[in-house]
Amino acid sequence: MGASRILHLDKYGAFINQWFGNEAGPGKFNSAHGLAVDPANGDVWIGDREDYRIVVYGGDGTFRKTLPMRNLPCALYFDSHGQPWMASGQDGQFLKLNRNG
Repeated sequence: MGASRILHLDKYGAFINQWFGNEAGPGKFNSAHGLAVDPANGDVWIGDREDYRIVVYGGDGTFRKTLPMRNLPCALYFDSHGQPWMASGQDGQFLKLNRNG
């Protein structure tokens, strides 16, 4: 299995930062499966499907927090009101979240 990796690029495609997966611990992820940017503050939310959690980084690449989930996060989305949502791959639910999970 390949490593999960997310690249942060500017609007011209130039490299800014990257996040690697396939690791355990705070600020790491096992299987990146869905990504969304919080319009309120630029935080990057990464769905870690295999570890049932969402890992949040600041737009500058610093680790912010881990949000444990009961379901497998497969897709993340912020609606027009800035509300976070998650699609679950385990049971097909679309769940409304708050910024604490």
